[in-house]
Amino acid sequence: ELGATPGMHDAGWVTKKYRARAQGLIQEEEQLITARIGRVGYDGVHEGLFVATPDGKAARTKCTVLHRCRASGSTLVELTLYTGRPHQIRIHLASIGHPLVGDPLYGVGGTPDPTRAPSHSFHKERRNDGDNRGERGVLPGDCGYMLHALSMELMHPIEGTPLYLVARPPPSLCVPAELLEC
Repeated sequence: ELGATPGMHDAGWVTKKYRARAQGLIQEEEQLITARIGRVGYDGVHEGLFVATPDGKAARTKCTVLHRCRASGSTLVELTLYTGRPHQIRIHLASIGHPLVGDPLYGVGGTPDPTRAPSHSFHKERRNDGDNRGERGVLPGDCGYMLHALSMELMHPIEGTPLYLVARPPPSLCVPAELLEC
């Protein structure tokens, strides 16, 4: 993480905001998601897969609705992370019943999507992109989901002054009023 060291989230030294498009229409305008995140065994992931689990570590994400798109059945949200757990946004949105649009792994509940996972909790997917490796499993780094790191604020480690970094979102993650600026 740019400029961040372990524990900086928990100490309040780093604030990260993201934009994401979640499946379904989220009803609450703003909510604090607190599902705990821990590891479980998962084929293809040596040390286990991070999921929502009562035995996991505390995690907190503020979710604010920016726009509900009834046509696509999705919700554009801004997320503020108060902790820094692996796959925290993906797991937290899925834990409230609204996985990221395009997420090939996490389903409702914040665990691997059971409709994608046959018998061993390992989804075999036939590739149609010219890759001749045949079948492969869905793993945590697989992309295609709609998530963008919007901003990060932290204290400069030497100067002690605030640093604020911003990355403009792509058009697919802009609210309608921002589309002329994106």
